[in-house]
Amino acid sequence: MKRLLFLMIITSFLTACTEKKIVDELGLINGVSYDRSDEENQYLITVSFPKVSEKTSEYKSKVITTNARSSKEAKMKLKQKTNFNLVSGQARLAIFGEEVAKEGIYDIVESLLRDPSIGARVHLAVASGTGNEILTKKFIDEPDNVFYIFSLLEKAQSQNSIPSINLYEFTRDYYDDGIDPILPIFKPLENEIKLEGFAIFDEDHCVTKVHGQEIQLLFILKKNIKNGNLFFELDSGEKVMLSYFKSKRELQVKNNDGMKVNIHIEGQIQEYDGKKDLTDRKQLKELEREMSDYLNDKFTALIGVLQENQTDPIGFGQYFRNDNTYKDWKDINWNEVYKNMSIDVKSSIKITDIGKVKN
Repeated sequence: MKRLLFLMIITSFLTACTEKKIVDELGLINGVSYDRSDEENQYLITVSFPKVSEKTSEYKSKVITTNARSSKEAKMKLKQKTNFNLVSGQARLAIFGEEVAKEGIYDIVESLLRDPSIGARVHLAVASGTGNEILTKKFIDEPDNVFYIFSLLEKAQSQNSIPSINLYEFTRDYYDDGIDPILPIFKPLENEIKLEGFAIFDEDHCVTKVHGQEIQLLFILKKNIKNGNLFFELDSGEKVMLSYFKSKRELQVKNNDGMKVNIHIEGQIQEYDGKKDLTDRKQLKELEREMSDYLNDKFTALIGVLQENQTDPIGFGQYFRNDNTYKDWKDINWNEVYKNMSIDVKSSIKITDIGKVKN
């Protein structure tokens, strides 16, 4: 009995040691970037994976890079550059350099889809500059840039301030002929990585970008939003910061040659710099009208940019398609129809609380 117990202890110890050795030898890739290489017809592909230093027990990311014509070729070359066994099962982020995003990314997206070890929930993003810089730049407070970006996206999505955009959702919008995909843009600064804006795609090519408050306006047009902030600088000189807790949009096809968009927003004033007495109901209603007119102009300008670039991230095409027969939809040239379509936006704002302080 004692001999049996001894053998069981020894076996368990050896198994634990073996498992630890296997884990220690793994390079669990959590991020990959794709940039245009100086080598002709090749990508500069960079992968990042976390490791713990045996000497200092510090957690840090290890980054290796290679030139290759495809992801498959890159895998073979990268394995020759490290003693770790690289695996992709923990991939959280694929980021495309600005130049690659403009050229088209679907060949890369398709290779990610074909890899059974990569889940459909991996986040996709675009770099302002190169993806290699995003993965390789060292920041004092961030030992792992991929984890930082992943956490930032997860937090923003949980707060409903940006939509979820992953491999599955990008592919869904790419194949849907009534909407175009979008991806977040990240820019490395001196001490941090910033969510700079969103890349707007025509199929798989980045054709324009939105920044600043345009991001919120785009998402309000895309879907109903539960919370957010909007800044108004009115023609009268008044400045208003509105914290909204509800935005609702309605899209309608108008006589088969145009669209009508109704936007309703409810919220409370956080800051006000102006001469109106907001405790006076008449003056408050006047402010609501001025803010609604301001939004109408901003929405119209944004939609105009999207039409000019023949990209439809809002999904007007989905509503137009659903309002027509399948045959009629297939017979039209949606890009031409969309580019010249009249899209009327009518916004209404309801202020529920003026706050306690008037500037």
